[in-house]
Amino acid sequence: MSADAATSTRMQYRSLAKCLLSIMAGLGLCAAASALDFGGLKEKAGSVVAENGGSSLLGIGNSLYSVFKGNEIATQSAKGLMTQLKEGQYGKVFDYYDKIQGLDLSPDQLSAWNDAKGAISSYVLEEGFSFDKALEGLAAKASEALQSGDTSAATRYLGKLKSAATLTDSQSTLLSQIQAHVQPLLGGS
Repeated sequence: MSADAATSTRMQYRSLAKCLLSIMAGLGLCAAASALDFGGLKEKAGSVVAENGGSSLLGIGNSLYSVFKGNEIATQSAKGLMTQLKEGQYGKVFDYYDKIQGLDLSPDQLSAWNDAKGAISSYVLEEGFSFDKALEGLAAKASEALQSGDTSAATRYLGKLKSAATLTDSQSTLLSQIQAHVQPLLGGS
Protein backbone atom coordinates (compact mmCIF):
# COMPACT_ATOMS: atom_id res chain seq x y z
CA MET A 1 0.00 0.00 0.00
CA SER A 2 1.45 3.36 -0.93
CA ALA A 3 1.96 6.20 1.52
CA ASP A 4 -0.78 8.26 -0.19
CA ALA A 5 -3.27 5.40 0.06
CA ALA A 6 -2.45 4.83 3.73
CA THR A 7 -2.88 8.54 4.47
CA SER A 8 -6.18 8.59 2.60
CA THR A 9 -7.42 5.54 4.54
CA ARG A 10 -6.44 7.13 7.88
CA MET A 11 -8.28 10.33 6.92
CA GLN A 12 -11.38 8.31 6.04
CA TYR A 13 -11.23 6.51 9.40
CA ARG A 14 -10.85 9.84 11.21
CA SER A 15 -13.83 11.27 9.31
CA LEU A 16 -15.83 8.18 10.14
CA ALA A 17 -14.80 8.40 13.80
CA LYS A 18 -15.79 12.09 13.95
CA CYS A 19 -19.11 11.30 12.32
CA LEU A 20 -19.81 8.50 14.81
CA LEU A 21 -18.87 10.78 17.71
CA SER A 22 -21.23 13.44 16.38
CA ILE A 23 -24.03 10.90 16.08
CA MET A 24 -23.41 9.58 19.59
CA ALA A 25 -23.32 13.11 21.00
CA GLY A 26 -26.59 13.91 19.21
CA LEU A 27 -28.22 10.78 20.59
CA GLY A 28 -27.00 11.69 24.05
CA LEU A 29 -28.51 15.16 23.75
CA CYS A 30 -31.79 13.69 22.53
CA ALA A 31 -31.89 11.28 25.46
CA ALA A 32 -31.11 14.07 27.91
CA ALA A 33 -33.74 16.34 26.38
CA SER A 34 -36.41 13.65 26.50
CA ALA A 35 -35.60 13.05 30.16
CA LEU A 36 -36.21 16.71 31.02
CA ASP A 37 -39.62 17.79 32.23
CA PHE A 38 -39.62 21.16 30.42
CA GLY A 39 -41.69 22.56 33.27
CA GLY A 40 -44.70 20.37 32.45
CA LEU A 41 -45.20 21.98 29.03
CA LYS A 42 -46.02 18.65 27.40
CA GLU A 43 -48.79 17.98 29.90
CA LYS A 44 -50.08 21.55 29.64
CA ALA A 45 -50.24 21.32 25.86
CA GLY A 46 -52.03 17.98 26.09
CA SER A 47 -54.58 19.35 28.53
CA VAL A 48 -55.28 22.38 26.32
CA VAL A 49 -55.90 20.09 23.35
CA ALA A 50 -58.13 17.83 25.43
CA GLU A 51 -60.07 20.74 26.98
CA ASN A 52 -60.90 22.04 23.53
CA GLY A 53 -62.09 18.70 22.20
CA GLY A 54 -59.06 18.45 19.94
CA SER A 55 -57.91 15.17 21.37
CA SER A 56 -61.22 13.42 20.73
CA LEU A 57 -61.58 15.01 17.30
CA LEU A 58 -58.05 13.99 16.40
CA GLY A 59 -58.83 10.43 17.41
CA ILE A 60 -62.08 10.39 15.45
CA GLY A 61 -60.40 11.86 12.37
CA ASN A 62 -57.51 9.41 12.51
CA SER A 63 -59.89 6.51 12.95
CA LEU A 64 -62.02 7.54 9.97
CA TYR A 65 -59.01 8.24 7.73
CA SER A 66 -57.57 4.86 8.61
CA VAL A 67 -60.74 2.82 8.05
CA PHE A 68 -61.76 4.77 4.93
CA LYS A 69 -58.34 4.18 3.34
CA GLY A 70 -58.90 2.97 -0.20
CA ASN A 71 -62.32 4.63 -0.45
CA GLU A 72 -61.31 8.03 -1.83
CA ILE A 73 -64.78 9.60 -1.67
CA ALA A 74 -65.26 8.53 1.96
CA THR A 75 -61.78 9.79 2.87
CA GLN A 76 -62.41 13.16 1.21
CA SER A 77 -65.79 13.41 2.92
CA ALA A 78 -64.22 12.64 6.30
CA LYS A 79 -61.57 15.32 5.69
CA GLY A 80 -64.26 17.85 4.77
CA LEU A 81 -66.31 16.92 7.82
CA MET A 82 -63.31 17.31 10.14
CA THR A 83 -62.46 20.68 8.57
CA GLN A 84 -66.00 21.93 9.21
CA LEU A 85 -65.80 20.76 12.82
CA LYS A 86 -62.45 22.44 13.32
CA GLU A 87 -63.79 25.69 11.85
CA GLY A 88 -66.97 25.57 13.94
CA GLN A 89 -69.23 25.26 10.87
CA TYR A 90 -71.46 22.72 12.58
CA GLY A 91 -74.41 23.00 10.18
CA LYS A 92 -72.17 21.99 7.27
CA VAL A 93 -71.02 18.86 9.12
CA PHE A 94 -74.29 17.13 8.28
CA ASP A 95 -73.78 17.68 4.55
CA TYR A 96 -70.86 15.29 4.92
CA TYR A 97 -72.97 12.89 7.00
CA ASP A 98 -75.32 12.66 4.03
CA LYS A 99 -72.43 12.14 1.57
CA ILE A 100 -70.94 9.36 3.68
CA GLN A 101 -74.36 7.80 4.26
CA GLY A 102 -74.86 7.54 0.49
CA LEU A 103 -71.61 5.64 -0.11
CA ASP A 104 -71.14 1.92 -0.51
CA LEU A 105 -69.19 1.31 2.71
CA SER A 106 -67.60 -1.97 3.69
CA PRO A 107 -68.80 -3.53 6.96
CA ASP A 108 -65.68 -2.24 8.79
CA GLN A 109 -66.17 1.25 7.35
CA LEU A 110 -69.85 1.19 8.26
CA SER A 111 -69.08 0.16 11.84
CA ALA A 112 -66.41 2.85 12.23
CA TRP A 113 -68.75 5.48 10.78
CA ASN A 114 -71.58 4.51 13.14
CA ASP A 115 -69.16 4.73 16.09
CA ALA A 116 -67.78 8.09 14.96
CA LYS A 117 -71.02 9.87 14.10
CA GLY A 118 -72.39 9.61 17.63
CA ALA A 119 -69.22 11.16 19.02
CA ILE A 120 -69.28 13.86 16.33
CA SER A 121 -72.95 14.66 16.98
CA SER A 122 -72.20 14.86 20.69
CA TYR A 123 -69.35 17.28 19.97
CA VAL A 124 -71.64 19.44 17.81
CA LEU A 125 -74.25 19.48 20.59
CA GLU A 126 -71.67 20.48 23.20
CA GLU A 127 -69.88 23.09 21.10
CA GLY A 128 -72.72 24.42 18.96
CA PHE A 129 -75.12 25.29 21.75
CA SER A 130 -75.09 27.23 24.97
CA PHE A 131 -77.94 26.07 27.18
CA ASP A 132 -79.07 27.76 30.37
CA LYS A 133 -78.43 26.05 33.71
CA ALA A 134 -81.85 24.41 33.74
CA LEU A 135 -81.16 22.59 30.47
CA GLU A 136 -77.45 21.77 30.92
CA GLY A 137 -78.25 18.44 32.59
CA LEU A 138 -80.59 17.45 29.77
CA ALA A 139 -77.99 18.45 27.17
CA ALA A 140 -75.34 16.42 29.04
CA LYS A 141 -77.62 13.36 29.03
CA ALA A 142 -78.27 13.77 25.30
CA SER A 143 -74.55 14.13 24.64
CA GLU A 144 -73.73 11.05 26.73
CA ALA A 145 -76.40 9.01 24.93
CA LEU A 146 -75.02 10.09 21.54
CA GLN A 147 -71.49 9.14 22.52
CA SER A 148 -72.50 5.75 23.87
CA GLY A 149 -74.67 4.91 20.86
CA ASP A 150 -77.87 4.68 22.92
CA THR A 151 -80.13 5.78 20.08
CA SER A 152 -83.43 5.59 21.97
CA ALA A 153 -82.14 7.69 24.88
CA ALA A 154 -80.47 10.14 22.47
CA THR A 155 -83.70 10.55 20.51
CA ARG A 156 -85.70 11.03 23.71
CA TYR A 157 -83.30 13.59 25.26
CA LEU A 158 -82.86 15.51 22.01
CA GLY A 159 -86.64 15.75 21.62
CA LYS A 160 -87.04 17.01 25.19
CA LEU A 161 -84.23 19.48 24.67
CA LYS A 162 -85.74 20.79 21.45
CA SER A 163 -89.14 21.34 23.02
CA ALA A 164 -87.81 22.83 26.27
CA ALA A 165 -85.22 25.22 24.86
CA THR A 166 -85.74 28.56 23.20
CA LEU A 167 -83.70 28.15 20.04
CA THR A 168 -82.86 30.37 17.13
CA ASP A 169 -83.86 29.09 13.69
CA SER A 170 -80.28 27.97 12.97
CA GLN A 171 -80.03 26.19 16.35
CA SER A 172 -83.37 24.49 15.76
CA THR A 173 -82.16 23.33 12.33
CA LEU A 174 -78.90 22.07 13.81
CA LEU A 175 -80.69 20.16 16.56
CA SER A 176 -83.03 18.66 13.94
CA GLN A 177 -79.99 17.56 11.92
CA ILE A 178 -78.50 15.87 14.99
CA GLN A 179 -81.83 14.12 15.61
CA ALA A 180 -82.09 13.00 11.98
CA HIS A 181 -78.73 11.27 12.14
CA VAL A 182 -79.06 9.42 15.45
CA GLN A 183 -79.88 6.01 14.01
CA PRO A 184 -76.95 3.89 12.83
CA LEU A 185 -76.55 3.04 9.17
CA LEU A 186 -77.40 -0.54 8.39
CA GLY A 187 -75.76 -0.63 4.98
CA GLY A 188 -74.59 1.59 2.15
CA SER A 189 -77.24 3.19 -0.01
